[in-house]
Amino acid sequence: MSPRPLPAIVAAAVALLAASTARPAESPVLSAASATAKFTTHRRTGEPRDSLRLSLRLSPTELLGAVDPAADGLRVSVAGVTVLDAPAPLAAKSFRARTRRGRLVRWTWSERGESGVAGSRRLTADARTGDVRVRVRKAGLAALRDAGPEDAVVELTIGDVTTSTRLRFFVSGARGAEVWRYRYVPPTPRPPGPLTFTSLSAGALSNVPRADVEVARDATQFAAVWSALGSPGPLPAVDFGEEMVVVVSSLVVGPGPSPIGLDVSAVRDTGTGVHVDWRLSLCEEPGLCPGAPGVECPTATPFHVFRTRATEGSVGLTRLDSVWVCP
Repeated sequence: MSPRPLPAIVAAAVALLAASTARPAESPVLSAASATAKFTTHRRTGEPRDSLRLSLRLSPTELLGAVDPAADGLRVSVAGVTVLDAPAPLAAKSFRARTRRGRLVRWTWSERGESGVAGSRRLTADARTGDVRVRVRKAGLAALRDAGPEDAVVELTIGDVTTSTRLRFFVSGARGAEVWRYRYVPPTPRPPGPLTFTSLSAGALSNVPRADVEVARDATQFAAVWSALGSPGPLPAVDFGEEMVVVVSSLVVGPGPSPIGLDVSAVRDTGTGVHVDWRLSLCEEPGLCPGAPGVECPTATPFHVFRTRATEGSVGLTRLDSVWVCP
């Protein structure tokens, strides 16, 4: 029997993925096992020979089997610098997928520039373990070096799943190269308890068409998140030495009751992270856009932005029962 052509294999894998998996309700959590960035140049030509290696773990592991990277694309950034960007649809020659018993278990995306000028990039994901490995070579990572090694945030986007983790790099030198190595530093234990929070903005419509939670721990991240929402007013002042910003967003597809807001009921420190209780405020008039009476509104994107005490760890969510109100 002659082998099936690669595009057919990829198409079959994507079809099995769509038919056999469902997105887990649990919020994604990204952690790092190891990370090394090496910055150096060729002795004779002076060309950059930088490299980056990341070993990450995504949980719950089912998320890697529920996304569709071939159709939606993938992206990795470190310290705000995009080091791997593969917009959808992924070319068949760059994407390899393996299934087992009708389920996507492992896939790989790779890219290599002509004659090595643009370097090479590779991402491998294992849906059985949640392991994600990123390799970038000779790709000119000067922007990453300029961003600095302190508290670099790694953000991973696969399909419509986005999650991040914070790295603490330690800098050393080796044979004329600058080397950053990540070393895990466990957070200082702290007692669980409620956190006070201050709302910065909230509304029924934003430019974020998905249910998600994002955390901004510095001014650059906050400006990017604020802009992605559609810039709902002037950027509020936040003391990031003491505080962080959390953005909770949702997606409601009608017809049905119209969300007129997303309310945060409680924020608490779990000892290892932060947990947020939230609910939708719905209007009893079905299918009406907020602020536009009589207009059909099939989709709403409510959001809530608040600041609270800067706390290490991931942010989890619990959705409470909606409340019925009308302005």
